[in-house]
Amino acid sequence: MLEKLDTLLGRFLDTLEEKGLLGCINLVIISDHGMSRTTNHVILEDFMDLDGLLGLYGAVAQIFRVNTTRTTEDIMDSLGCGTQDNARVFTKETMPIRYHYPKSRRVGDVVVMGVNGAVIHE
Repeated sequence: MLEKLDTLLGRFLDTLEEKGLLGCINLVIISDHGMSRTTNHVILEDFMDLDGLLGLYGAVAQIFRVNTTRTTEDIMDSLGCGTQDNARVFTKETMPIRYHYPKSRRVGDVVVMGVNGAVIHE
């Protein structure tokens, strides 16, 4: 996959250069995630009941306590040991500082980060 993208980007840049446009544009290439194959799937329903929780899923899952009396600690206990091989589980407060997550309201009460090649599903 990466080789194919590299080839396509090379052709695009060559075309821009041939048409005299390469020096006239700013080209920014971005990605919203890595390009690893997903080989491990963490299914959160296998570990806990998701009723009353709002989740955003992917390589990093955000779990928000929306309509539940369950505590963050209860959710953490449910996810603890079972996900250790394929994911790391944090609260907003225990998230490593390098991620700059703790102060954002967009971060869930619980964050499940998949290891390389893992994706988190409902």
